[in-house]
Amino acid sequence: MTEIQYLLQSLRPKQYLKNLVVFAAPFFSFRLDTILWSKSCGAFICFCLISSAIYLFNDIIDIREDRLHPTKRFRPIAAGQVPIPLAFKTLIFLTIISLFLSKSLGIELLILIFLYALLQVFYCLRLKQIIFLDVFCISSGFILRAIAGGLVSDSIPSPWFLLTISLLALFIAIKKRKEELLLSKKYGVVFKKVLNFYSLKSLMILENFSSISAFISYSLWAYGPTLNGAPSKWMLLTSPIVLYCIFRYKLISSSKVSKSIYPISNQFIYVSPEEIFLKDTHLKYSFLTWLLACFFILASTKN
Repeated sequence: MTEIQYLLQSLRPKQYLKNLVVFAAPFFSFRLDTILWSKSCGAFICFCLISSAIYLFNDIIDIREDRLHPTKRFRPIAAGQVPIPLAFKTLIFLTIISLFLSKSLGIELLILIFLYALLQVFYCLRLKQIIFLDVFCISSGFILRAIAGGLVSDSIPSPWFLLTISLLALFIAIKKRKEELLLSKKYGVVFKKVLNFYSLKSLMILENFSSISAFISYSLWAYGPTLNGAPSKWMLLTSPIVLYCIFRYKLISSSKVSKSIYPISNQFIYVSPEEIFLKDTHLKYSFLTWLLACFFILASTKN
């Protein structure tokens, strides 16, 4: 691979899945206005650009820790395949493009992109080392994405839906910390300082709490307009699909299960959330089923 190919790999395009949250508000408003959807696409691109810039920034400042990690040491910057000056120039370029593009779509989006970037920089420098604040920062990033999608598409997201997105992101972040802690115990190396303050028992409690809370919040949203939620009470029919996805993710993201499904030699492995979604057929088809169900319910409600 060439230096440019390694650089593109460092942008982590697989992580762009997270930015699809931008489309939540226009989708559930069921407005087929091409201008609004084009603005949503613009917001999606802005978040992709700024998130790639943040990943480069994170890889630069974490280069020493990544080189001790069993899997992160293969990242192009940690492996020395992408020079730090090139990575730094690229992150500056991506940040400028994202800010200029967001400004063209509205001052509100520019403010949200700036807040997202500021939050992520503080996260990389300090907040990811503070217990609980690390996972709350990850959750906050998803809320900002959802709000941004609502602003550019002139659709106000339901508070219940925002809470659901926040709790699901919190659940995934906590689950990620638990698997990282297991990985650290396996290798006898603390890959992140914040892992010193977590215990498996506390993370399991938080994992169960956040997943249950997310499902309850989604159910309240799905109850319909009565609770300032979804456009139709028929959205309750999609609740079992969401519950199945939560259960499936909890199962697949377990290090023991992921090892048997995605074997990499005989080592203990950690599978990232985006890898789980991209590789697990059950999750992908369940998500597609949920989308189709939502579409037909919204279409019938609109008519």
